[in-house]
Amino acid sequence: MKYHEDQPRAPKGSPDGGQWTRDGGGGASPAHHERSEDSGVAVVLPEGCEEEWNSALEYCAKLLELPNPPRGLTGGHATPEGCAKGFVSERCGGNRV
Repeated sequence: MKYHEDQPRAPKGSPDGGQWTRDGGGGASPAHHERSEDSGVAVVLPEGCEEEWNSALEYCAKLLELPNPPRGLTGGHATPEGCAKGFVSERCGGNRV
């Protein structure tokens, strides 16, 4: 497939940011739903991923409240978002395994 500047891409900052999309990021398929990012951009995630992210963000927020957050669990990140990538599956935009 050749590159076309006008070809639809996933929004920057999303787990698939910069990747070509099939539907131009429009409506979500039945196996997907939208998750709003802080930037106001809706990100389409596979089914079950929002729950993974919510759980990971909650856990990381608790870890980061500790006086000395365990670097082995937080990955050295100081934000729940950075830390959470280590607890979310690769399928849902977490760190590669």
